[in-house]
Formats: sequence, structure tokens, C-alpha cells
Amino acid sequence: MKKSLDEESGGYSILFAVIFGTGLLIVIFTIVLDGGNISSERRVLQNVAESAALALARECAISPTACTSSTTAEQLSISNSPDQLTAITEVCVKGINRLLQACQLPATTKLDCAQIPAGTNNFVRIRTQTKTTDGTSLSPLFGNDGSYQLNGCAQAIWGNASSASVYAPFALSICEWARIGSNANVITEFQTNQGVATCTYSFTDLQGQSFTRTGISGWAAINLLSPSLATSSRASESCPDPATDSPATLRIGDVLDGITRDTSSNNYCGDSNLVNKIQVWVNKEVYLPLVTTVKLSGQATQHTVEAFTGFRFLGYSIKGTRGGEAPSTNWCANNQNCIYGQFTNTLSPNSDVSIQPGNPNIGLQAIKLI
Repeated sequence: MKKSLDEESGGYSILFAVIFGTGLLIVIFTIVLDGGNISSERRVLQNVAESAALALARECAISPTACTSSTTAEQLSISNSPDQLTAITEVCVKGINRLLQACQLPATTKLDCAQIPAGTNNFVRIRTQTKTTDGTSLSPLFGNDGSYQLNGCAQAIWGNASSASVYAPFALSICEWARIGSNANVITEFQTNQGVATCTYSFTDLQGQSFTRTGISGWAAINLLSPSLATSSRASESCPDPATDSPATLRIGDVLDGITRDTSSNNYCGDSNLVNKIQVWVNKEVYLPLVTTVKLSGQATQHTVEAFTGFRFLGYSIKGTRGGEAPSTNWCANNQNCIYGQFTNTLSPNSDVSIQPGNPNIGLQAIKLI
């Protein structure tokens, strides 16, 4: 009888261990699923916030006034959310929300956005939040009465591109860029015996700020191999081909030598062969530096990069040799060098954002998450 009771007691112990172990596994499995559900949802929320911030900042960089009423964030919350249940709780553009009120400031928690760097006015902030089909918070799988209110936050800034990849060895002043405008135009060459303050023009930048700038008239030839540039920033040759050569990586503040053309040779490319090299840029969009220019001794000049612009290269006339489009029959005198093209508002995908105070927000733009 005692043996029977001992055997029965052992059976209960085994049964209890099986039941307890199974229950524990269920609890662990449910917690793991719950945690995975939370982690997956948090990734969705952040992805939606980041993609919306970048897209909206891109719109603001190109059209600052139109982006304030853009519905891009809401559209992306649907297309980038697998269950289409990610809510946009705040769209903040330059500190103002959709209700034209001051935006909510970032919290000190690590899950919220960071503080905007001082002096940064051009920014967007997107906040996202979890919702379910009935509009409530994400419910946990394990048995409790709580619910998860998950949030995401992302910010992006935009402004002047601080650098650009430059293939075409041409530069203009901000004054000349503003004077010409966005229509296709013929631009004649700046001669080194001309003054460096022959253009004065007032303009409004992308943020509505007014400026008056003075500089050279026309385009100036620049040396993309200038010794003042870091070796790693110089082009692989004087007039690099986008298909085979490396461009110069120019930055705001870089100083470049001007190229002096004599009366008998066009020695811009080091081999007097600009006529042949220039064709590789025709019908392409290139980045050009906008510069301030100073005279040195003799005919020498130096150019300091202030900003960049996109330029759609349409045609050229180099000492009577022409290519690409011609705006008219006699659009450039045979003793002149001219380029024909159109300035463009565009984004540089590999550039950082320059937030230097006091500089006009013009030309080539950049965006980045912060």
C-alpha cells in the first residue's frame, strides 16, 4: 500500500512539473511574441517618420512655401506602413504645426527627437503613433488590461549644399546667378583684365530674405587642380569626363585659382583642348560653384566658393567652334567664349547641409536626418 502511494505521489509530481513547465513556456512564448510585436511596430513607426521627414524636407528645399500644406507625410504613413495603421500625430515645419501653432518641443526621453541644433531654422519634424483598426492603442497579447502607446519621431533639415562634385571648370558670382534667373541664357566669359565688381544685383533667396551682391560678370574658368585644395579634393584632371574621371569635391570656403586665357590658346584643360572636352557636359546637369573673386598680381585671380548651383548645359561656342543647342544664328561672337544653359533648383544627394548664418539660401540644396 505504501509502495502504491509513493508511486502515485511520484506521478502527481511529474504531472505537476509538466503542467507548470507547459504554462511557463506559454507565458515565455507570449512575452516573446509581445516583445516582438512591439519591436516590429516601433520599427514601422520610425520608418514612416523618417521617410516622411526626408520627403517633406525635400519639398521644402525646392518650394519652401508650398511644403507647409503638403500631405506627403499622411500619404507615406499609408504606403510605408504594412497594416496602414500608423497615425501621423504632428507635422512641424520650421517650428509651426498644421494648426499654425508652435510645435511641441522634443522631450528629454531617448525615444523622442533630439533638440534642433542652434541656428537651424529650416527643419521638419514628424511624429507618428500606433493605432489599431478601432482607433485604440496596440493591445498586448498577454492577459492584462494595459495597452501599448508606441511613438516615433524623426527630423530633417535642409539648406545650401556645403559641397558638390564639380566636373565643368566654370564658376559665376552669386550676383550673376541671380541676375540671369532660371530661363535659358547665353553667358559670356569673364576676362581676367575686367573688374571683379562689374555686377551688382538685389534678389530674394529661397527663404524670402533680401540680399544685394556684387561680383564678376559672366563665367570664369577655374583650376580644379588648384594647390589650395586638399589632394583628395582635386579632380583627376583639369577637365574631368563624368564617364571616366573623378570630379573635384569642392566645399564652401574653398579657394581656387582662376585660369588665364591668352589671345592664342584656350588652355583651360591643361592641353589647350577645351573644345573637345566641353562636349561631355552638353545635355547634362552639372554643379557649378558660385564665387567671390579677387585680383592678384598681373592677370591672376582667385575665386572663393560661396555656394553651388545646378546648371543644365545646353550648348557652347569656344573661339568660333560650336556644339549643342544654339539659341540664335549669331549668338556668340567668334572672338568670345560663351556657354548656353539654364540654372536649376536641385538637390545634391551626397552633400551635407550648410547652416552658416547670414548666407543666402540659394542654388544647390541638401537635406539630412538629424
